[in-house]
Order: sequence, then C-alpha cells, then structure tokens
Amino acid sequence: MLGLVVDTSVGACTVGLYENGLNGLTCLYDDTALMSRGHQEHIGPQIWNCFHKTGIKPKALNRVCVTLGPGSFTGLRVGLSFAKGLAEGAGVRLRGFSTLEAMAAFEGLTDTRRLVVIEAGRGQVYVQAFDGMAAITSPISLNINDNEAISAYADILPDVGVLTGNGGDHVRSYWPQALVIPQICPSTQAMARLGFDDFDRSDVKPVYIREPDAKVSDKRIVRFDTERPPA
Repeated sequence: MLGLVVDTSVGACTVGLYENGLNGLTCLYDDTALMSRGHQEHIGPQIWNCFHKTGIKPKALNRVCVTLGPGSFTGLRVGLSFAKGLAEGAGVRLRGFSTLEAMAAFEGLTDTRRLVVIEAGRGQVYVQAFDGMAAITSPISLNINDNEAISAYADILPDVGVLTGNGGDHVRSYWPQALVIPQICPSTQAMARLGFDDFDRSDVKPVYIREPDAKVSDKRIVRFDTERPPA
C-alpha cells in the first residue's frame, strides 16, 4: 500500500511517500522545506517532484494523509485543501490527524509521557499531553505570559518527561526535569505511522483551538497529468 503524507500546518512544507508492506514502512520520498509563508506556491511543485522522482503515479496511491492543525491558519488551509483535492483526483481515501498527535508520534518518544508545545502566535502556544500514543489532555492554548495558568496546567502534569514541538522553550521552566526535544514540524515517518494505523481517521475537519481568520477553501480536484506546475 502506498500513502502520501502532507503537512503545511507549522513552519514548513513537508511531503513524504511511504509504502506499507510485509516488512513495515519504507520511505520512498521525504522532503521538508522550512518556511513561515509561501506554502501555497510551494506545495504543488513539491508534490510534483515526489511523483516525478519516484516514478509513481497519483492513481497508484492508496491514501493521502494530512495534518489537521492546530497551527498556522493559512498554512493549514493550504495543506488540507490540497490534500482533499489530490485524494479526490486520485480516487483514494483521505485520512487526517492533528499536528500535535503527529509530533507526539516522533520516533523514540512514544514510550515517554510528553507534552507537545506548538507556537500559536499572539503570545500563545498550543499544548497537549500524551502517554504512549494516547492523548491524556485535550488540546488547548496557553498564554506564555500567564504564569498562573501555566503553573496550574503543570500541576496536573507533574511527571512530563519530554517537551517537544517548536514552542517548548516558552514553558520549559515549568517542567525543569523534562528533556526538550525540538521539532519544527512533524516528521514524515511519524505521519506515515498514523496514516497507516488502524484507527478511523476519516474525519478531516481542521483543528482550530482559536477562531480561524478565514475558512478552509472548497475542495478541488488536483491532478498531475503531464506538465510540471510553475515553481
């Protein structure tokens, strides 16, 4: 089975292509371009390169998998709309998972109680705690200047062993025992593990913890037939 994974929800544009076979997951393509803006212009050529370099056609895919946020409202809309259109055009299933869950699934962290912390802008971070692959708190936003609120949150999670994500430095003083493992964006391998797991991931509504500034675009059919899109 072949699965394409896409993330544009945080500070990068990420595409991966994985085969799930008898020997587990095999990475066929992995590309991450760091950026705070410009996802809309980058994602099309990036996915075209994936198909071009691997020689695999979109119709050969069995699923398209995408992060659902929270994260950058603009970036999230780009990735989700593009993934919807690509899945529709290829006639395959679309599966989604939160950006927090994808960062929690980073290789080597899944046996540790960990707190994923993502930059949210406006002096806030998005946070969620995980133990194994189970979420043990709901995703929320915290004001990084609200010491009382962060202290209260830390009191209910005294045994966090790892802070991960791109915002851990904002809260590390509240968990001095925790190891900080930065992640700018989810890894393609972590996304592929979630994309091929046995859970129902057909609900692809975006995860907005704050009210978005705009709505996700209507889905379109995306095809990669002959010509390379403009860079």
